[in-house]
Amino acid sequence: MSSNKSYSLFLNSIRYNTENQSVVYSAIVDGKEIALSGRVSGVAGIRSVVMSDELEKFLRPFCANDPGIVKRLVNATWRAVDGESLEYPIQI
Repeated sequence: MSSNKSYSLFLNSIRYNTENQSVVYSAIVDGKEIALSGRVSGVAGIRSVVMSDELEKFLRPFCANDPGIVKRLVNATWRAVDGESLEYPIQI
């Protein structure tokens, strides 16, 4: 991540695979497109996102400045999984 202290994060896409419940997030960071993964989980009516180690590590600096970023990521993920039409890029 660049050192300009900009902590905005925009997702260019959220791709959901129904077969294995995996999610791939696409974002532009320092002018390069990156892809990070997770998996959706819904147990007893509680919906969550299980983040890959890479996604968790990537989000850590953002969380230090804005703890709500994970909640917004989970919300955007489930909106995509539920088939809602999202307008990208999405700021989380």
